[in-house]
Parts: sequence; C-alpha cells; structure tokens
Amino acid sequence: MSGTSFLLYQKRNSWPERWDPRMKIVAVLLFGAAMLFTHDPGLKTLQLLILILLWGIAKLPWRVLVLTLLSLSLFFASTMIYQAILLSEPADTLIQWGPLQFSTRGLVNGMMMCEQIAGIVLLLSLLVRTTSPIVLAEGLESC
Repeated sequence: MSGTSFLLYQKRNSWPERWDPRMKIVAVLLFGAAMLFTHDPGLKTLQLLILILLWGIAKLPWRVLVLTLLSLSLFFASTMIYQAILLSEPADTLIQWGPLQFSTRGLVNGMMMCEQIAGIVLLLSLLVRTTSPIVLAEGLESC
C-alpha cells in the first residue's frame, strides 16, 4: 500500500459501493449526528462496532483500519488524559498525582469522546473509500 493510495477509492464490488451516493451522504449525515448526540457508553460502542462491521462488509483492508486508528492514538491519549483531569471530582478520584486528579467520570467521558472521534473518522473513511470522487460529487450536486 503506497502512501498516495491510502485514502483513495478502489473498486471492490462490495454491497456499500452499489448504494446510491445520495443515500450514502444522507446515511453519513444521520449516523454522524447519532454519533455526536449519543451519550450512552453502550450505545456509542455499538455504533462503533456497526462501523467496523460495515468496514468488513465493504471488503476494505483491515490493515487500513488499524493504521487509521493507530494514527489517532496520540490524539486519543491526550483526549483521555484531558477528560480525566478536567472532570475530576474529589469523591470520584481514581488516581491523585500532586494537584492532578484522575476521575472515573472523566475516564468514561474520555473513552466516549475517543469512540466518537474514531466513529466519525471511520464513517468518513467508509464514504470516501466506497464511493468514487466523481460519483460522490454528482451525488452532492443532486442532493
């Protein structure tokens, strides 16, 4: 896999590739909104698992999925630390290191935020990797 073909559309004759591009755009908008407005950890995890299942159905390389998520790992770690410190409460403290307190609530919120970011990135990656740019532009034009 070369560096230039990492996010490019490659025809794989999968089920999501045959969808109407307007339907894909609307589905991405609705699923993305659902990802942003869901505040239940179990439901957010389910949404992420659905995206991973769609990745497999689209016959996309698993290596690309792993590389996509690994490329965000530093961002995920900083988000988790920031949330764990920001939302700390004295009664909910897991670890205290000097003036810094890491709370359970902050840890859960950080995990949910990381799932949300991963979900949005995977959703957009699915759209771009299963739709040719010309078809996607035509779909946007006809919406």
